[in-house]
Amino acid sequence: MAPDTPRRPLDGYTVLDRAGTVATAVCGRLFADFGARVVNLEGPAGHPTRALPPHADGVAAPESSALHALLSPHKHSVHAGSRDAARLLTEADVWLDTPESMAADARPPERALQVVVSWFGLDGPDAERPASDQTLCCEIGLVKGIGRPEGPPVLPSGYPLQILGGVTAFVGALGPLLGELLSGRSPRERIDVSLLESAMCLTEVGPVAFFNGGQPLPRLGFNRFVPTFPAGIFAAREGFVGVTALIPSQWKSLCRLVGHPEFADEPRFQTAIGRLLAADEIEAWLGPALRKESAEYWFHAGQKQRIPTALVPSLRQVLESEQLEALGAFRRLDSPSLGTLRVPSSPFRLHGSPAHADGPVAKLGESAVAPAPERRQPLSAPRAPLRAPVARASWLSGLRVIDLTMGWAGPLAVRHLADQGAEVIKIESTRHFDWWRGWDATPESLAVQSHEKSHAYNTANRNKWGMALDLEHPRGAQLFLELVRCADVVVENYSAGVMAKLGLEYATLSEQNPRLVMLSMPPFGAGGPYHAYRAYGSTVEQASGLPHLNGSPGDPPTMLHVALGDPVAGVTGAAALLLALLHQQRTGE
Repeated sequence: MAPDTPRRPLDGYTVLDRAGTVATAVCGRLFADFGARVVNLEGPAGHPTRALPPHADGVAAPESSALHALLSPHKHSVHAGSRDAARLLTEADVWLDTPESMAADARPPERALQVVVSWFGLDGPDAERPASDQTLCCEIGLVKGIGRPEGPPVLPSGYPLQILGGVTAFVGALGPLLGELLSGRSPRERIDVSLLESAMCLTEVGPVAFFNGGQPLPRLGFNRFVPTFPAGIFAAREGFVGVTALIPSQWKSLCRLVGHPEFADEPRFQTAIGRLLAADEIEAWLGPALRKESAEYWFHAGQKQRIPTALVPSLRQVLESEQLEALGAFRRLDSPSLGTLRVPSSPFRLHGSPAHADGPVAKLGESAVAPAPERRQPLSAPRAPLRAPVARASWLSGLRVIDLTMGWAGPLAVRHLADQGAEVIKIESTRHFDWWRGWDATPESLAVQSHEKSHAYNTANRNKWGMALDLEHPRGAQLFLELVRCADVVVENYSAGVMAKLGLEYATLSEQNPRLVMLSMPPFGAGGPYHAYRAYGSTVEQASGLPHLNGSPGDPPTMLHVALGDPVAGVTGAAALLLALLHQQRTGE
C-alpha cells in the first residue's frame, strides 16, 4: 500500500455476496466503502438488484439499473463457477447469503463468517414464507399510524426495511470481526439476520408499552403520531415546513413565533398528549399562520427560537442542499453503461479512516480479482473490565463505553455494543435526567417515579450501568476524565457545541486517552451552515426528502413515523462505532 493511501478499517478482508438482494448489497456496500474487497458472485443474469428500477432508457439489461449502481461502487463482479470464483470461495472472510443462495453446494471455509439475511430468519413457522418491505411494514405495526383515519393505511415506498436490515447485518458481522482482534478467537459463526426482527427497532417501544398495559393506538391522520403534537409537516406560502414542538418551552416559542401568544400558556396545551388531543383545534389556527410565510423563512426563524423546524425538500432540493454539500454527503459513480451518477455517499464520517469517495461500478463478470492481500495484525490490547463480565460468550467483552447520549438514537447505537458484551456506563446529569424517561416531568410523575418506569427508556438502555454526574461542576468533570482515561469509547448526541462549552471536546479527551474513539451525533452533521440547528428524529425525516416519496397523488408529504431518524441513526451509529474500533485495534490509533 502506498504511504499516502488512506488506511481503512476493513483493508485486507474479502467479502463475497452470493445473494445480491437489496439487503446483502447494502451490507456489502458498507464493507466496500471502508476497505474490504467485496465480490459479487453472479450468475448469467446477474444479481437480483440488476433487475430493479429505475432503469436507464436505451441501456440493455443487466446493466440498466441505477439502483444496482448505487449499491455497487468499488465492488468486483465475478461469474459464479469461474476459476476466480473457486479461489475466492476459499479466501473469503465473510459470506453474504440468503436461504436461497445457501442451497448452493459451496460451504464457507472453517475460518469464515457467514451472514444469512432473510425475511423471517432461518427457523420458525414463517421461515419459508415470502414477504416484501411493504408486508413487513405491516407486520411490525408501522403502517397502522400512516394516513387518513378512514380507509386503508399508507404503505411506504421502496426498500426501507431491506436497507435497514443490510446495515443491521453489517453491525452483526463487525462484532465477531472485532471480537477476533480482541480475543484471538476465530470469528467463524453463522449470523442469522431476520429482516422482521431488524425492522422491529422502528416500533419496539410500542409492543413493550402495550404488553405493560397500554391501549391500542388509533390512526390520527397524516403526520400525526402518538404521543406528541405538533410533530408533522405543514404547507407554507411556498413549500412545506416540518415542525416539532415537544417540550413546553418549544411550544411557547412556536406560539409566539406564528403570532398566537394567547395559546402559549393555555393549560390544555402544556403537555404533548394534551396538544395531540386538541390537534384539530390547534391546526385550525396554526395552519393558516404558517401559510403566511415561506417554508425557508419558518425553517430559519424557528431554529433561531430553538424550535426544531425543517425545510421539507423535494428530491431535487435534496440534491441541491447546501448543508449536505458542505458535509460531503454525495459522491459520483462511474458506470460504463450509465455514465456518471451523483448519489449519496457513506452515511457517517470516520475522520481517521475515511470511506472511499467517488468510484467505479463493475459490469457483470468483468472483474479479475487478485489474490487476497496480507491483513494487518492488531496492535492494541483490550481494557480490563471495571467489573467482572457476565459469564457468557461475548465478542466485545473487555471494551468500555461511556454513554452520554439521551433520547433514542444515541442510546440505541450504544445498545448494539452492550448487547454484544461491551461494558457500557451511561451517564445522566444530576439536574436533568435523560428526556427519554419523560419530557413532561411533573411533580406528580416524579412522586411516583414514572421516569424509572419508562418503557421507551428501559427498552433503549438495557445491558448498561448507570450513574449521574454534573459535568458543569469541576468535580464532576474531573470524575468524567478519570473514566475517559480507562475507556475505549465516548458517545454523545448533544446539540453541536455543547461538549466544547463543557471543555470536553474530542481534542481534550484524546489528550487524556490518545486511543479513544468518540462518536458524535449532531442532527444536521458536524459542519455546514445548519450544524448548530436542533432536531428530533421527526425533524430528520422531514428534512430528508423521504416524505415526498410516500402517499398517493394529492396527499401531503407523508411521514412514516413519530421519529424515524432516531432508530435509523441508532443502527447506523453502531456501524460507525464498530468500524472505528476495528481501526483502533488494528492500528493503535
